[in-house]
Amino acid sequence: MIKKQSLVKSLTTITSFIFFTSIFLSGCTNLKEQATEPPVITPIITPTQMLPTPSSNEIIIAQEQLLTSIYQNTIPSIVQVKVESKMRQRSFFGGLQSYNVPSEGTGFIWDSSGHVVTNHHVIQNADSVRIIFYDGTESVATIHGSDPDSDLAILKIETANDTHQAIPLGNSDTLSIGQIAIAIGSPFGQEFSMTQGIISALGRTLPNQTTNFSTSQIIQTDAAINPGNSGGPLLDRTGSVIGITSQIISSSGSNAGVGFAIPINTAKRIIPTLIKKRDFEYAYLGISGTSLTSNLARANNLDETTKGALIVEVIDNGPAFKSKLLASEQTITIDGIEYPAGGDIITHIDQTPVRSINDISSYINNKEPNDIVSVSIIRSSKNKVTIDVRLGIRP
Repeated sequence: MIKKQSLVKSLTTITSFIFFTSIFLSGCTNLKEQATEPPVITPIITPTQMLPTPSSNEIIIAQEQLLTSIYQNTIPSIVQVKVESKMRQRSFFGGLQSYNVPSEGTGFIWDSSGHVVTNHHVIQNADSVRIIFYDGTESVATIHGSDPDSDLAILKIETANDTHQAIPLGNSDTLSIGQIAIAIGSPFGQEFSMTQGIISALGRTLPNQTTNFSTSQIIQTDAAINPGNSGGPLLDRTGSVIGITSQIISSSGSNAGVGFAIPINTAKRIIPTLIKKRDFEYAYLGISGTSLTSNLARANNLDETTKGALIVEVIDNGPAFKSKLLASEQTITIDGIEYPAGGDIITHIDQTPVRSINDISSYINNKEPNDIVSVSIIRSSKNKVTIDVRLGIRP
């Protein structure tokens, strides 16, 4: 406290000295001006008072109020998706027997026109779809469009009206690990349940459940996600959608703290095309490959620290094939293990470093068909080459 008072006193003295010096100097130059114009007094700035630190109980109350507010504001825009699929099975007597198999998921209202977003795997093979709102209102819905590659689908409410409230959409490109993540859905049929966690990881690449292509840029969360949550929103602390819950990793089939969501910015690219009843076209390079490891680098006569992706296969008549990229055609044995060798090793695309095969998938997924990309490769041990490739349309 003594030091602070001395500092304030010193500041006051210095300010006063400057003030009187200013009057003296102005008086030497223009006494008339000094007499007619009042001097400008410089205020003394004092330290602001510190705000009190909230107690742990106050922090908990604030968090509860936030979660309650998010739930109340978003629940009118979230729906339970009920699906029935007809299955046929040969009976004991040889005839075909038909029966309905029910399943369910979650969705959310995309716009005021009555479009509802959910997962492709939720409505795959569906013969009828119903949606149920939080207030118990039911409506028949039709499948308006679907994209197996992204696992996204769009439904159309047949009785759409202006009372349907679209949910706010966030920006998944600005997410950070550790941010709050909130899932709302119908796990195991327990409709409109909320769970909370954090964003555990970003940029995951997962095998697609229905196609041969992987899905990139996936959000990982530890917010509890179970069967029935699929297609529901993953929300941030503002109640905006940052992802669409889609998959879990679990040995039991239920939540194990490793859930995944499709980024909302991926949906922003794809859903408008599906609403127009058109198929979304993905860019296509036409290769399969593997990430470089230290042994794989050694097998290709490279330094063990080299990063990149080795081309293992070039698809006939694809973009990479037409640009003469080369695949591995031999194997090298190291410590009894065979490694592919001899193919082109991709180190950069458009000067963006490639550290794994997943980096290539993520980059190409953000491009458009007919875009030209510059692929930097290492060919024949240490010969560096850059080849332009015109991307095609994913088959």
